[in-house]
Amino acid sequence: MNALEQSPWLSLSDLQTMANTKQNALPDWKKNSIMREISRNSSISANITKTRRSCLNDLSHSRKDVLRFTKNILDYSAAKHPHNTEGDAQALAKQTAKTKKLISIKDLEKYLLRLYDDISLHEFTNNTIKQQNSAKTTAHSKKNNKSCISKNTAKTFANTLMNGIRIIPPHDITAVSETASMPITISNTYSYPVQVYLSANTHAMEIVTRRKTLVKIPANSETQVTLPLRITTSIHTKATFVLEDNQHRVFAKEQSTLITSTLQISDKSGTIIIVFAFILGLLGLWRQFHRKKDPDE
Repeated sequence: MNALEQSPWLSLSDLQTMANTKQNALPDWKKNSIMREISRNSSISANITKTRRSCLNDLSHSRKDVLRFTKNILDYSAAKHPHNTEGDAQALAKQTAKTKKLISIKDLEKYLLRLYDDISLHEFTNNTIKQQNSAKTTAHSKKNNKSCISKNTAKTFANTLMNGIRIIPPHDITAVSETASMPITISNTYSYPVQVYLSANTHAMEIVTRRKTLVKIPANSETQVTLPLRITTSIHTKATFVLEDNQHRVFAKEQSTLITSTLQISDKSGTIIIVFAFILGLLGLWRQFHRKKDPDE
C-alpha cells in the first residue's frame, strides 16, 4: 500500500474535488465521463438530511437530560449512608421498604446512559429505514410511517426519568395575619436519594417568601418543606413552584396554588390604631364632663 500511494500516476482525492475537476485538464478518454459515472440518486436529499439532523439534535438534547439527572440531581453523599426503611411505616405502606439494589448509585449513571444510547440507536435506525422507504410507499403507508416516527421513545424515556421527582402543591391558602406558613411536599419515586432546589414565586410585592430552598429527599420518600410568608396587605395572588437541579436549571413541571390574604389589622399598625382610638375615647369623655353648659340647659 505504501508503494502504491507513492506512485506518480496515482492521485488521491475526494469525490467533490473529482466532480469539480476541469474537463480540459483530463485525458481525452476521461472527458465527459466522470459525472456520468456518479449516480444521481446516490446522495441523500436535503429534506432527509434536515430530518436526520433534527432527529440527532433531539436525541442529543434528551441525552443531556439523562446526564443532568445522574450528575446534578442524584445525591451521592446521602447514598453513602443509606436510610434503613425496613421498619418504616411509610415505606411499608407504599411497598417500597428496603430491598436489595441491583446496582450501586455510582454504576447507575453508566447503566442509564447505556440504556438511553441503545434506545436512541434503535429509534434513529428505524426512522432512517422508514425515511428511505417512504418514497416507495403509498400515501396511506406514509401516513402510518409518520405516526410511527413521532413516538419519540428516547425523549419519553428522558422525560419520564426527570418526572420521577415532583411537587405536591398545597391546597389554597388563606392568611389572616401578616405572617403565615406554606407547606409543600416533594416526592421522590426512585430507589436512590436526590437533592433539588425548590423555587417559589408569589408574583406580588405584598407577599414575600423564600425564593430557593435546598431539599434532600431520601429514596422512595416524600419530604415536606415549610415556606414562611410575610404579608403586608390584603391580596389575592397565585404562587408558583418549580424544581431545579444543583445548577439551578428547571426540570420539573410547574405547580401553583392560590394565596388569599384577608389581613385586617397587622401587629404594629393595629396596636397604634387601638391606642389612638383609646386616647380619642378618653378625650371625648373628658370633654363630656368638663364642657360648659348653656344657660338655656
